[in-house]
Amino acid sequence: MTKRNLRDRCIEFSILNIKIGKTLIEQEFSKSFGHQLIRSSASPALNYSEAKSAESHKDFHKLSIALKELRETLTCLEIIQKSKMYPEPDLLKTSFVECNELIAIFVKCMITAKRNSSRII
Repeated sequence: MTKRNLRDRCIEFSILNIKIGKTLIEQEFSKSFGHQLIRSSASPALNYSEAKSAESHKDFHKLSIALKELRETLTCLEIIQKSKMYPEPDLLKTSFVECNELIAIFVKCMITAKRNSSRII
């Protein structure tokens, strides 16, 4: 397995959830969950990209926003799974696994960023 950078993983995660979301949007009863899933799963890639070009340590708050959005995505996926809105459980499982891994990575990034910022002050 090749090592992917975090930005690429976030983008691929977003694309995976766009596929799931598009199917949900086609059904009236799950439309709002499809839109929410797409929004929340795209946010980590966007916020991580902004954090990477941070001009100061304060700009790293974008990492915490990305983490919040990942947790929101995880909850949305859980609701979709438990309500059986989405017909492909394997694709949902793939998204769950990646979301949990990304959460762990972002938590570690935040710990490291906080530790490094305390050394500067």
